[in-house]
Amino acid sequence: MTRGGTPDPTRPWRGWYALTRWRKRRRHQLYLEPYCRLCRQRGVLRAAEIVDHVRHHGGNWNAFWLGELQSLVQALSRRLKAMDRPERLRPALGRR
Repeated sequence: MTRGGTPDPTRPWRGWYALTRWRKRRRHQLYLEPYCRLCRQRGVLRAAEIVDHVRHHGGNWNAFWLGELQSLVQALSRRLKAMDRPERLRPALGRR
């Protein structure tokens, strides 16, 4: 869905995140890994806020449901997504 609530035909898997099956899988992942994986690797304990696919599923139904998950804080998840898609990186402040 786009921010306005209309379905995004370029990313039909967005609706999969609204399914009860996903919410159960997400809750289970946070039970198994309650702290941010990347924070823990740096020696910091922060409660995870979201669940992320380690490898982007690319709209593949099986990869979406069977792919490895990781628990993260939201800020790190956004950074990882931006690095996966360089066109989404914001220019540094002060640069022209």
